[in-house]
Amino acid sequence: MHDQIEEWLVAKDSWRIDIDVWVKDLGTTAAAFAERYRMGPWKYTELKAPVVQDARFRGEPAEIDMLAAICELGPLGIELLQVRGGSAPVM
Repeated sequence: MHDQIEEWLVAKDSWRIDIDVWVKDLGTTAAAFAERYRMGPWKYTELKAPVVQDARFRGEPAEIDMLAAICELGPLGIELLQVRGGSAPVM
């Protein structure tokens, strides 16, 4: 993973299709996708409060701390998500 995490927010409706992939190791997965499928560049960010507000997990309020990486492929957005922490049910 990059040494620095970029701060980015994606404009609403930027893509026609958004695919979220939940992973255990964001850096390793992004590198594998880049090598195997030639996907990139990846944009990285942290998703937690105050950026993430009013999160819910299985219908209940939850706190979440995630790392995210996104790669844009035309109208397709591939988003890798790694949960780092949060409320007990999320973990």
